[in-house]
Amino acid sequence: MKQTKHLRAIASVLLAAFVAAGCNNTPAEPSANDDTLAPMTEIEEAQEPLVSWQTVIDEYLTKEIGQRLGLDNTLIVPCYTVLAVDSSDANDYRVWGDWRVVAYSDYKETLITSMETFAPGLFHLKKTAGGFEVVKFDEVEEGRAIDENAQRVFGQYNEAFWKVYENQEYNDSLRLATMAEYVRKNNLPYTKLQLNSSDIAREL
Repeated sequence: MKQTKHLRAIASVLLAAFVAAGCNNTPAEPSANDDTLAPMTEIEEAQEPLVSWQTVIDEYLTKEIGQRLGLDNTLIVPCYTVLAVDSSDANDYRVWGDWRVVAYSDYKETLITSMETFAPGLFHLKKTAGGFEVVKFDEVEEGRAIDENAQRVFGQYNEAFWKVYENQEYNDSLRLATMAEYVRKNNLPYTKLQLNSSDIAREL
């Protein structure tokens, strides 16, 4: 999906700053030109552009997870943090992340958050001649057993997941940066974003 192909870089830069500084600090400003994955794991420090798997994940989030948000929205845009990547098996290329999808309506030049859905979990992808395809998505089920489910899905990355998942300041900064990039890349007329109903409209 062309609209979202630049979002991974933003999430990676914000997450790197967040983890380095600690969960109570505001993330540094993202760089849209940074095209590396934040090295959250010893399994892989990605050295290659990873547009193919990121595009497949964006499409899955928008179409499959985005269905939960309804159809009466101006935009539906994924916004997420990649926690780790394991590319050791081309038939089970694994990507852990705090995946979120947000629906927006608009009023004049302001985007207004309509609804947000959370789908943290693990993507199992298969590498093919044409790129990647989603084989399976292990989603962390919410509810009373969320702690147990998160540990099962994230394993050694569970602590990193909770640092991201529970930090509202970080996630607000990520969403503002994501939408600023989305608007710029798609030549959209929006200049402000309202993160929630009680929030003031913020400059993009």
